[in-house]
Amino acid sequence: MIDRLYEGSSINLTNELKSLNDKKQFKKTLAILDQHDKNNITTPSNFLITQGLQACAQMGDLQRGKIIHNRIAHRVKDDIYLSTTLVQMYMECNDSASGQSLFDSTKNKTPSMYGSMMKGYIKNKRAKKAVDVFNQIRNPNDIHMIMLLKACAQLKT
Repeated sequence: MIDRLYEGSSINLTNELKSLNDKKQFKKTLAILDQHDKNNITTPSNFLITQGLQACAQMGDLQRGKIIHNRIAHRVKDDIYLSTTLVQMYMECNDSASGQSLFDSTKNKTPSMYGSMMKGYIKNKRAKKAVDVFNQIRNPNDIHMIMLLKACAQLKT
């Protein structure tokens, strides 16, 4: 299957993994990435890596997510989308310390990264931390406001 996907381009493989994630077939996503690595076809693109990290986040597979992170750590600081996906994975897998550490080390945070942190803290029943993240946002958007309301509801304030 992976050979067929790679005949056209890595875009085909990225689209296939996204489609699998959209269908909640996360184990298949990771199996294809494993096959990709096993065959050493090419260095996986950041787009492929983000699909793998999203699968890990949805499955709650922290160990697998950390393995992927360790393999691509040298690329993280140069790619805000990859950094945000890693933050999301850590927060979804209940490792808020690693998510916070990565968040803190990121210089140019995006609205999505702030949202991922807030959502993760709310999911992990740490609403006060979500409010603290909100207070760091210069220009909150509607999603940040919704997350703030959820945090306040959790705090019953």
